[in-house]
Amino acid sequence: MDSFTPTIRPELLEELLESTKTPEDVFGPDGILHRLKGALMERMLEAEMADHLGFEANDPEGRGKGNSRNGHTGKVVQTETGPVPIRVPRDRNGTFEPKLARWATPHLPPLPEPPLPPPGIAPAGLAPAGRGRVPRALLRSETTAGC
Repeated sequence: MDSFTPTIRPELLEELLESTKTPEDVFGPDGILHRLKGALMERMLEAEMADHLGFEANDPEGRGKGNSRNGHTGKVVQTETGPVPIRVPRDRNGTFEPKLARWATPHLPPLPEPPLPPPGIAPAGLAPAGRGRVPRALLRSETTAGC
């Protein structure tokens, strides 16, 4: 083991393994290793939030600072052992952008936005609609589709 590898206390390992009986209990899809990943990610996210806000949760120093914690959002992170549900903390101002959650999520390319036509020009196949009216071509395609 090199000097950069953290040492895990044997007592902690014993406590984690206390409730296991089979290798599946440790390495399976709902095993300790899988759940531990989620718990570690959530702890790291809470540390990121504390760094972002400048104070720990429930710290009186944070009162009246203008921004504070505002619950959590559920997220599923894909890992090599399968999906791991985690809770990502939120802040009241909506300015918290966790580095871990951004790193841990699969990056899907954004869907291309269709170009919008200039005002007053309807997309191909649709007649221009007046204010608050539904284009007749759209109504026709909706109502005749099942006939």
